[in-house]
Amino acid sequence: MQTNDLILVAPELALAITAAVVLLTSVLRQGKMLILPISLIGIATSFGLLWNLHGDLSATGEYLEAFNSFLVFDQFAEYLKFLILGVLTVVVLASWGYLDRVDGLRGEYYCILFISVAGMMLLPSAVELITMYVALEIATLPIAALAAIFRTDRSTEAGIKFLLIAAISSAILLYGIVLIYGLIGSTEFVDIGLGVSEYLQVGTGGDNVAIIVALVLVTVGFGFKISAVPFHMWAPDVYEGAPAPVTGFLSVASKTAGVAILLRVFYVVFGSLDIDWSAIFIGLSVLSMIIGNLVAVAQRNIKRMLAYSTVAHVGYILIGLASVPARAESLVEFTAVGAVLFYLAAYAVTNLAAFFVITSLSRTEDLEEIQDYRGLAQSNPYQAGVMALSMVSLTGIPPTAGFMAKLMIFSSAIASDLVWLVVIGVLTSVVAAYYYLRVVRVMYTVPDELPDTAETPVSMKLALAVTVVGILSMGVVPAIYIQLANDGAAALLGSMPF
Repeated sequence: MQTNDLILVAPELALAITAAVVLLTSVLRQGKMLILPISLIGIATSFGLLWNLHGDLSATGEYLEAFNSFLVFDQFAEYLKFLILGVLTVVVLASWGYLDRVDGLRGEYYCILFISVAGMMLLPSAVELITMYVALEIATLPIAALAAIFRTDRSTEAGIKFLLIAAISSAILLYGIVLIYGLIGSTEFVDIGLGVSEYLQVGTGGDNVAIIVALVLVTVGFGFKISAVPFHMWAPDVYEGAPAPVTGFLSVASKTAGVAILLRVFYVVFGSLDIDWSAIFIGLSVLSMIIGNLVAVAQRNIKRMLAYSTVAHVGYILIGLASVPARAESLVEFTAVGAVLFYLAAYAVTNLAAFFVITSLSRTEDLEEIQDYRGLAQSNPYQAGVMALSMVSLTGIPPTAGFMAKLMIFSSAIASDLVWLVVIGVLTSVVAAYYYLRVVRVMYTVPDELPDTAETPVSMKLALAVTVVGILSMGVVPAIYIQLANDGAAALLGSMPF
């Protein structure tokens, strides 16, 4: 159903306007104290506008579209937009106390953060290549500025490295887009999907190779964005050098947005390819799980450890994408996509919990070595408990969100006769348990080395509480989250043009 163009992008416009207002407010003499309330009002407005779109979607019973059908709003986009906006909310809360270290840059920090999220929220709705590419750049480029915002050597290095990798991956992706347009003559996903199907029926062997080259270029471009092996080299250095809340945001929001558009592109654009492109995801998944977990074992810096952990979790997500070829019309495919969407939400709350504890403890000085957390259970039991819960969930131990997420991913793979891939996933999860539970051991069994920590800001306590509720509710009563994820999966698969 065609709807008013501005209504469809109203949640993103609310964030963009909030970014401008926050930046202008920061120059006022007493503007500092207004930044957080204005930010939260902007987020609440965006949530309200998104809920209004939900009402329109429910009333019509079909997806909404605008800007000549370049953007759509269906249950797939809705699920991911709410997830990304939820991530923004807790990151805004968790960052407030930490930004005492760069007090004069609060306005700039929140402004850049809101712009990046506006781009990320556009990505799940994009069904046209140029729109997708522009939204991807809006989402990606501000993160380089956030990574470098401290202006220290490490922070600046992280920002520059991220910018270079973003430029390289965007260039590779753009080559793939240009090749697709040159072959098909359209940039709209549905037209390309139909065009690829027809092209392969009448094309020569060389024509088929050209389509496959485009597929490879797009895969490599997105591989860098989501830090899958072997395109993960940038992640450890950037994660270590960037400020803790930025690292948490980068590890979660960018992955969510990247996987969202990856799903849309591969299922709608390349779904008609007469090849089992799930083999690509199987290869990336195996490499990411093995290398990510094995290298994480050797890390002593907790942010680098979580960087390699992120690489490993990308591998688990890719199991879901690899579970069935896109053309398989079965309940298995539906379950696999739903499992991926559920995993994204579970990973988001779990990883953010860990990074928020790091953020809270690093408000005055960086505490990034695992040994720095000795005795945290005595000096700050609440934060030690949150960190322990996060590590347990990342391991995949019940009754946490991480357990349900891995159970769903592995179940979809077993249903697709990929038992051997599940075996690798389980074995690498055992390896992961070693380095995750090592953090718990240091906090609870090693003598107290941490001084009594300063009072945790209320905003940080609230952010931590939200993540704890998310981890436990998704593990104990996951039915509602699974239903939302499955609704999103159904909307995505229903948009396939063949």
